[in-house]
Amino acid sequence: MKFFFATLLCIFSACPSFPQQPAVQQASKQSSLAGTLTKDGSGEPIRNAEISLSHTNGVVANGAGEELNGPESQQITVVTDANGRFRFPSLAPGDYTLLVHKNGFHGFRGPNSRTWQEFLTVTLSPGQAITDLALAMQPGSVITGKVFDEDGEPMAYVQVNALKWIYANHHRQLRPIGMATTDDQGSYRMFALEPGRYVVRANVVSEAGPAKMHYAPSYFPEAASPSEATPIALRPGDQAQADFRMTRVPAVKISGHVSGGSPGAQTQIYLRNTQDEGVVVARVAGASVDRNGNFSLPGVMPGDYMLGALEFRGDANDNPQHAEVEVKVDGADLGNVNLNLEDSGKASLQGSLRVDGANITHPRLDTLRVGLLPADDSTKNSEYIGNGGY
Repeated sequence: MKFFFATLLCIFSACPSFPQQPAVQQASKQSSLAGTLTKDGSGEPIRNAEISLSHTNGVVANGAGEELNGPESQQITVVTDANGRFRFPSLAPGDYTLLVHKNGFHGFRGPNSRTWQEFLTVTLSPGQAITDLALAMQPGSVITGKVFDEDGEPMAYVQVNALKWIYANHHRQLRPIGMATTDDQGSYRMFALEPGRYVVRANVVSEAGPAKMHYAPSYFPEAASPSEATPIALRPGDQAQADFRMTRVPAVKISGHVSGGSPGAQTQIYLRNTQDEGVVVARVAGASVDRNGNFSLPGVMPGDYMLGALEFRGDANDNPQHAEVEVKVDGADLGNVNLNLEDSGKASLQGSLRVDGANITHPRLDTLRVGLLPADDSTKNSEYIGNGGY
C-alpha cells in the first residue's frame, strides 16, 4: 500500500511539468517591435499617431502571445504615447507591413531611408526584439483661402481643388490631389498636401435652373485657364493662401445628332478644351445620346473645344466607334452639330517577353498581362470639370 501511494504521489508531482514546456517554447519564439515616431526636422515626438502592422501571411499574435488566424489577424494597431513611443509586445515571427497615420502629416520614412514611404517592410526572426525603430513623419502642407462673388459676398459650396501637372499616356494632364468645399463664410482649407507645385482652381459645380449666365472656373490668382495660372510651391509644413473672386460669363448650349454606330450601343458625348491639354470641360458630366441619335450639352463656357462621341458596346472584343469635330464657342448656341461614328478598324499585335540579366527575381512570365494604350487618348485619364464631374 505504501508503494502504491508513493507511486501515485510521483505521478501527480510530475504532471504539471508536461503542459508547461510547450508554453515556454512558444513564448521563446515570440518577437516584439518598439520604436519612436517624431516630426521630421525638429525631432518633436508625435503623439496619438496610429501604427499598424499586417503580417504578410495573415498570421499575427495578440497581446497574450496567441496566434490569430481569423479576420482579426489581418492587422493590429497601436497608438503612440506622449513621447512618440509605440510597442508591439508579442508578435509571430515573419514579414510585416508597417503603416503610419496621423492627421496633418503626409508620408513617413524609416531608418536610413532617404525617400518618403507609404509603408515599411519589417522582418522579425523568432525571439527577436526590435526596441529602437526610429520613424519620422513629414508635416503636410496647407492651402487655405476664401471665395467671393462679383459683389464681394462670400460664396458657399464652391469646390476648390489643388491640381498637379503630370504626364500619363503621353499627355500632360492635371490630376486632382486635394479638394475642399467652401463653408457659409466662403472659407476653405486643404491640408496634408505633399510638397510640390500646385495649380489651384475654384469651380461652382452645381447651378440649378436654365440660367444663361454661369460662374466660370477660376484658376489662382485670376486666370481663366490652367496654362495661365500661377502655381503655388509648397514645402513641408507650408501654409499658403489663395483667394478667388468668381465672375459670371455667358454659357451656351451645344446640340446635334450622332449618326452611324451599332444598334443598341450606348454613346457618350464629351467636350475637350483644346487650349489646355488634358482638361475636359463641361457644365455637365458629358451627355447621353437618345434613341434618335440626338444630344444636348448645356452650360458650355466660351472657348475652343473638341466635341466627341464615343460608343460603348457590350462585347469587349468589338472595336468602339468614335467621332470628333472642332467647335468654337463665342456666346451663341450651337445647333445641328453632326457627329458621324466610324469604325477605325481592327489590328492584332503579338510578340514575346523575356527577362535579361542573371540573378534577377521576377514573377512567372505566364502570369503577366500585356496591355496597349493609345498614344493619343483624349477621352480617358483626363480631368473632367463640371456638375457631377468624372
